Amino acid sequence: MHPPAALTGALTLIARAPTLWPGFAPRRTPLLTFDGTYTWLHHADPGGDGWARVDGAWVWPGRHPALSAHTAVTLPGGLGAAGVLLLDLPLPGDPDQAARTLAATLIHEAFHVYQGATPSPAWPAPELAALTTPPGRRSATPAPRRLTGCDWPCARETGPG
Repeated sequence: MHPPAALTGALTLIARAPTLWPGFAPRRTPLLTFDGTYTWLHHADPGGDGWARVDGAWVWPGRHPALSAHTAVTLPGGLGAAGVLLLDLPLPGDPDQAARTLAATLIHEAFHVYQGATPSPAWPAPELAALTTPPGRRSATPAPRRLTGCDWPCARETGPG
């Protein structure tokens, strides 16, 4: 058993990535990737039962229960990891392009892990919370007003013409 070629290529690209944000190091962020058969964990020890060590990674048979989307996930024990479901990621047929696409997605999700662990005024509200706040509470979330100049319902109220 070996990790998919796109994952191996993506990990190589991530290891060589330049500094993208002060303090953010995707090459040290735990990365969780489900390939359709196994869940691969790189850059961390899962610290729990059910994992096997293979080719320098930790492998879980099947999709790990914490991983349900491309997102930052928390594994049992509190380990934050960037999660990607390969089956839901349209990878190009060219192996180099597939590795770049996967690396970009893993780095994106790794940044969400970094954001969760590093409070900053640069990200005042979690992305998902900003988009899913109930209508009656939208004023408590500054993102919609900052992005659109109004709370989300105003776009529907004015409508075209």
